[in-house]
Amino acid sequence: MVVITQGKRGGLLYDEEKMTRYPIYPAEVRDSNGSGDVFHGAFAAAVLRGYPYEVCCHFSSAVSAVKCMGIGARESVPDFE
Repeated sequence: MVVITQGKRGGLLYDEEKMTRYPIYPAEVRDSNGSGDVFHGAFAAAVLRGYPYEVCCHFSSAVSAVKCMGIGARESVPDFE
């Protein structure tokens, strides 16, 4: 499995069978600092919860969008709930 993030263009998931594009989620961006790190952390958390890889990509993209709506690389990271 390979995930390629492409910023405003969303990204790509290759899962040994097919290539799938995943979207970004609309957000009123206030601070994008740390959004890639948040994506990767959310992806790892989703994998550990047993989500399918495509769902992990959507989940991580949405979590990253939520993070971008706040100020601060750490302060605006949402919790799972």
